[in-house]
Amino acid sequence: MLKLKHFGKVAQTTAFFGVLTAIAVSFQNCGGPAGLDLSSGGLVESSSTNLVEVSARLFDPAVPEECIQVGAGATIPTLKWQWLPTAQYLNFDQVMSAPVVGDINGDGKPEVVATYFSVREQDRFGDAVGTTYTANGVIRIINGSTGRDLMAMGAANLAPMGSTTPLLVDLDSDGTMEIVYQHYTGTKIVALNSNGTLRWTFPVPETIFCMDGLSAYDLDKNGRPEIITSNYTIEEDATRQPFKKVALQGQTGANNCKALVLATKNDQSDLKILTFAGIFNLNGTVSSPLNTTNLGLVAIGAGDVRPDVQGNEVVRIAQFPGTGSALEIINASTGALLSTTSLDSLSVRRCPSNTVGGGPLTIGNFDDDPSTMEVAVATGQNLMIFNGHGQLLAASETQDCSSLQTGMSSFDFNGDGKPELLYGDEEYFRIYSYRPGKLLEIFKIVNPTGTLLEYPVVADIDGNGTAELLVAGNNYAVSSFYKDPGEAGDVEAAKRVTGIRAFTAQINQAWMKTRPIWNQHYYQPSLVSDRGVSLDARTFANSAIAKGLRINQQLSLAPPTCVKKTDVTKGVR
Repeated sequence: MLKLKHFGKVAQTTAFFGVLTAIAVSFQNCGGPAGLDLSSGGLVESSSTNLVEVSARLFDPAVPEECIQVGAGATIPTLKWQWLPTAQYLNFDQVMSAPVVGDINGDGKPEVVATYFSVREQDRFGDAVGTTYTANGVIRIINGSTGRDLMAMGAANLAPMGSTTPLLVDLDSDGTMEIVYQHYTGTKIVALNSNGTLRWTFPVPETIFCMDGLSAYDLDKNGRPEIITSNYTIEEDATRQPFKKVALQGQTGANNCKALVLATKNDQSDLKILTFAGIFNLNGTVSSPLNTTNLGLVAIGAGDVRPDVQGNEVVRIAQFPGTGSALEIINASTGALLSTTSLDSLSVRRCPSNTVGGGPLTIGNFDDDPSTMEVAVATGQNLMIFNGHGQLLAASETQDCSSLQTGMSSFDFNGDGKPELLYGDEEYFRIYSYRPGKLLEIFKIVNPTGTLLEYPVVADIDGNGTAELLVAGNNYAVSSFYKDPGEAGDVEAAKRVTGIRAFTAQINQAWMKTRPIWNQHYYQPSLVSDRGVSLDARTFANSAIAKGLRINQQLSLAPPTCVKKTDVTKGVR
């Protein structure tokens, strides 16, 4: 039996500031469908306005005959399914990277795609680079409704690096998604068709190490999205073969794939490529370099955290020798440093290495002010939330001294207009809600992991229109964890947790509606359709979804304050 802990209540309001600022609507809970269709990559406005939606096939249009009020408890999860090992690559049961979600074969049923690794030395190929999670892994395509394997790919010509996050993208606009990732040898990039067969391999001119995973976007709007790395972009030609499209100026060293799309203007009309090393124009020339001298751990992101500055800002966690870790907020147009905040000076608790760290961040409107976006980041011993000027708003103690850089994501489960923060350290997965001056822990469950760059993912994984939550775990290092007073009883539970687990609301479909996609490590919902096709960035100019990072799109303006009485489930306690 899973052990869940409910630590508090989340206040519920009935107003949400909306995903599209240009549309004025009236709404009614328990209403029928209406809205905007992003499934095909276009923007189609519905004639009905009683509830704004952003995916046409998301929910049953029938108005429930009898409703009950959901209330604050709607935030609390219950287990939907737990992935269990199968005969296919039986010992590859550990996950230490973020999963991705998409309807890869176009049948209307989302799949979960994740990279698994084995801790057994005899499972490693002789030419594998590194050990355990950096050696050869397995790509699993999982049924989003049941958690069962649909297929698994781990042969020597297909095997991924064991801790990379796959990329889902429709490379040729045929209605199905390809799966693209780093090969375990670090010498090539692999693309699979939606049925798991090899599409192509692309030999890389340098060592590639993509724990973050690759990104994709149709930068030149020719209908063929580019795969974006930290050194260059790759595109398919008319014969569906890959070629290097644009080289990023001066980037010839090891390729770490830390790269995403950056909008430097409010109307999203001027796009650039952001990497750990700088901001690049679409032709590969340098727009603004970033300081990389003796750079250690680094995490990058982009979001509109400063409304007084044009476009989205670069948000970077950088660690430099002698000065420690810092949160940097940078003007994307000029490269000017707007603020820098020492994370070391704010961290009373340190890891044994006396370092602080800082991992993949999430950006969203976590407070009561919809005009501002906040930044949340986790270090080795703290989860911190900052405003757009780099000022600390709240913090909570965590435990992640094994990597000091585990990622975060966020989602507004209960529709109160303030996304909850989602984070897993070495021992537990937690959900937090921000209140002025503090982070309220509202959910906690045993979830062991050696920690790298993984983070929780929120998407509609079963096609019912409602959000579900995916959490990755691994138990190979459990014996090193759960040493604090009161944690001894959690060790045995942790030994039984590995792979991917899916959670849903305790009350059926009580969570906010969201999209059936989370396609890459640097997930930017305003740039990709439900089918993995690039969206025109200007579609959501000045909207909340264009300003955030690692936060999925909330589709309805109305909080789910009533559900069918027959949908109430007991849940796990």
